[in-house]
Amino acid sequence: NRKALDDKIEEIINQPLPTDKPLWRIHLMPAAKGATDVQDCMFFRSHHTIGDGFSLVQVLEKTATNLDGSSITFTNPKEKKPLRLNPAAKLIYAVLYCVEWVRSALVFTLQNAKCFESEYGFNSSLSHRKGGLEYSGVRKSICFKPFSLEYVKAIKNKSPKKATVNDVLLGAMVGAMRRYGGDAVDDNTIMRMLIPVGAPLEFGANPPPEGDRLGNNWSFCSADLSKAISAKDSISRMLATDSSMSRIKRSLISPASMFVTNHIMPLVPAFFAKNSSRDLFARNSAVFSNVPGAQQPCCFGGKEVDLIYPIFLNLIDQVIVLSYNGKLMFNLTLDPNVVKDYDKFEGYYRDELLDMGRRLGVTDIEL
Repeated sequence: NRKALDDKIEEIINQPLPTDKPLWRIHLMPAAKGATDVQDCMFFRSHHTIGDGFSLVQVLEKTATNLDGSSITFTNPKEKKPLRLNPAAKLIYAVLYCVEWVRSALVFTLQNAKCFESEYGFNSSLSHRKGGLEYSGVRKSICFKPFSLEYVKAIKNKSPKKATVNDVLLGAMVGAMRRYGGDAVDDNTIMRMLIPVGAPLEFGANPPPEGDRLGNNWSFCSADLSKAISAKDSISRMLATDSSMSRIKRSLISPASMFVTNHIMPLVPAFFAKNSSRDLFARNSAVFSNVPGAQQPCCFGGKEVDLIYPIFLNLIDQVIVLSYNGKLMFNLTLDPNVVKDYDKFEGYYRDELLDMGRRLGVTDIEL
């Protein structure tokens, strides 16, 4: 049954990968013979050093197919249209771009100097975060019941201000955290989340062989969601979330952070890089990632895939939402010694989405 499957997956993910063997595994967990309403499960596990989401999606594209057996494409990044400016405008743009790039690089570099977050129940104690933020060695993986991508898009489309699917999903996460925190959340609560930003690897004129193109090319942006978690209703929380994300999008923090991560951090001593990463995690409640997937059913090993859940264990709570075939699969990994009432969190998240829908008049689509 599903509980037995979740327990088995949790057992697997809490065991370190052996370092004397290739840093990836495939676990096949077939449904019991004669059982009803159960499904086979294929669990692919790899170390993050092998590749990030952009890279590992290549593995899916090479192994999964459409229902008719044809090849499938999970992601299709949109190319940005080049700016067409006259010479004077190009010069002004270049100067402003450089100024903003330097400002964004400083913002990224100095984010570890920000004050620590408030204690509000969903994050670990302030003393733990100030004292080194050690990994407890155990994580709970929670796979939410799949919910409708169309429902989330309807909320986005009816939003009082322009919003994205990610704004709705992240705003609902903020609302669920507020519901979990209860009276511990007030107008003075400080809360942030880390948003991974990544891009396909660029190999230049001499790319490696096609079978050797996995790797990592990503960094973090810290989103200040203090106003969002302090907002009084679900729509206000979503709009405050959108405002925070829009500030990041309008800036050059994303490319600046990628540059610092890829070109500056490899030059500093290892202890400095480790301390810098730990300080960043200590000032954020969770990592939130929204990954687009195939919007049509696909097959793996000749069988149609019903659900796909990405799971990642991190130093702080980690959320990955994957869209597949019109559904959203939400996974949360957390420390059960910190988020002790973790069994309530899925209900809080769904309640937040349902409240958004009610307030915006989404009545013809079920969550």
